[in-house]
Amino acid sequence: MVKKAEKEESCIILEQHMNNLIIVRGGGDLATGTIYKLYKCGFPVLVLEVPRPSAIRRNAAFSEAVYEGTQQVEDVTCYLADTIADAETMLVQYAKA
Repeated sequence: MVKKAEKEESCIILEQHMNNLIIVRGGGDLATGTIYKLYKCGFPVLVLEVPRPSAIRRNAAFSEAVYEGTQQVEDVTCYLADTIADAETMLVQYAKA
């Protein structure tokens, strides 16, 4: 069970990250370069992807996380979120400090 203070703190952190949240439609190989750069610049990034994505260079595409659960490109790892709540948790947990 999450304590009320922890939940409130988590909501505050999420709200701070949502102010600068960037949403990208698609995580193919070309978009992955943009997503990577945005994340490295400190922006929280949420990638929206179709249920069965296709990418030319699958090893260099965050969209591969749909099939594998995670996908690492260089030193950035993308995680698949099954629900909105999962996505919110990941935005707080993996936010670049």
